[in-house]
Amino acid sequence: MRLFRTLTIIAITAAGSLSCGNNKSDGQAASQDSVQQGNPADEIIRMTAVRQNGTISFNGHSYTYTITGEPCDSLPIIIDDDGSRYADNLFTLTIRCDDAPFVARSITKADLAKHLTPEFQQKGTLDGLIYDDRQDGLRFRALVSFPESDVHMPLIINISKEGQVSFERDIQAEQDE
Repeated sequence: MRLFRTLTIIAITAAGSLSCGNNKSDGQAASQDSVQQGNPADEIIRMTAVRQNGTISFNGHSYTYTITGEPCDSLPIIIDDDGSRYADNLFTLTIRCDDAPFVARSITKADLAKHLTPEFQQKGTLDGLIYDDRQDGLRFRALVSFPESDVHMPLIINISKEGQVSFERDIQAEQDE
């Protein structure tokens, strides 16, 4: 329980502290307050691309996963109550089992929509995806949150032993908060 809360806080903190805006080609990090130049009404706040790797031993196999996340211009723009505009994010989960391809899946908020409240569907961004080490197996956690806030909805991404991906709302995590 504490581990999930810690992971949730880490994910929220990481998502909140991710810089948005222009990527510098010279390797300089953009500040958190940076946005695209232009008319303030046209500014779109973006998270910085993220990448995580890990290895899981499960059922006598070695699974290696890679999670990448980045803003996606083809997804609908999220507009908060103050009129600020945010790019929603696309996460990609790639898993190899004993060095053979096992799962390659792009995940957007639309994949999770039937598990989200209408308000999170409209005003939330897909903020994070992490491996859930609280349980045995191939289980990941996704977080949809209101931009620049601590208000979020946790979700579970289960991967079956056959490589099938399923989503569900994390009722237990909601009750623990």
